[in-house]
Amino acid sequence: MNESKGELRALREDVLGISRAEFADRLGVCVESVKNWELKKNNPSPLAAEKIIKFLGSLKRAKGSGDVTT
Repeated sequence: MNESKGELRALREDVLGISRAEFADRLGVCVESVKNWELKKNNPSPLAAEKIIKFLGSLKRAKGSGDVTT
């Protein structure tokens, strides 16, 4: 991953290959929140962090089953 991008942005772009808007939509948060997390202006709330973990976990389970769409 590209560390100069920041970990979350690098994960979203380089690993997941999705836009900021799509990531926000899948998490049920606004695009501005994702932007602020990526720019390290603030951290995800505990609820948002839980949504991120669940989203990434669902991708891991889908990848293991051969279905990478969520």
